[in-house]
Amino acid sequence: MKYVVIIPSYNPDRELVEIVRDTHKRGIDKIIVIDDGSYDKKYFNEIEGYKYVDIIRHDKNMGKGISLKDGFSYYLDNYSDRYLGVVCMDSDGQHRVDDMVNVGNEMEASDRFVLGVRNFDRDGVPRRSRFGNKITSKVFRWLFDIDISDTQTGLRGIPNRLIPMVRDSNGERFEYEANMLIDIIRMNEEIKEIEIDTIYKDKGKRKSYFKPIRDSFLVYREIFKRRKNKCKVYEKLFTNSFFYYKI
Repeated sequence: MKYVVIIPSYNPDRELVEIVRDTHKRGIDKIIVIDDGSYDKKYFNEIEGYKYVDIIRHDKNMGKGISLKDGFSYYLDNYSDRYLGVVCMDSDGQHRVDDMVNVGNEMEASDRFVLGVRNFDRDGVPRRSRFGNKITSKVFRWLFDIDISDTQTGLRGIPNRLIPMVRDSNGERFEYEANMLIDIIRMNEEIKEIEIDTIYKDKGKRKSYFKPIRDSFLVYREIFKRRKNKCKVYEKLFTNSFFYYKI
């Protein structure tokens, strides 16, 4: 397999170790893990001894967007001459390794930007997740005339030729992933989708650092900002709003 896996992570549980091991067992010989300023280093220290793992460490929490950008830069500086691209996946167990492999193989074969998309109509999907993702998909369709089933998925395959561009997309936290999609659309690149298993842990076991109010605001602010000509209300609603300065 001619791609590298990039995993941004903040205060992970043991799931990170299992993902790294299973990923290597499936034939991935290089994994880049970003410790985004975690206060618990236990599991990073455990995988640091694996020869196939490179760890990038942040002194403080910088956000998922910065973590991915640092992972891309590290890959371009060290591995892009030996591999065809990268696959980004989350460290919380929402992505099965088999699905990661399917996304990576499609990216490798097609040289296209590939999304691993969830089916939000399945049983067991939290109502908030189903509603939020469907609304964002409709907004993308309205503003950019494109159908994307899952705009918020973290499972993404990116070929070498696109990595420098998406690395320079705006954003530091979760809004970066939306900006990445917008930049891919504006480059007239095809976005390929592969359906993946939709996994949600029990509420008490699920660890998420997505703050619904703040991060949703940042995501939608970026989306509307990029299409001000189609949504003139943006300037009044966001730029001059109280929330723009306080959130």
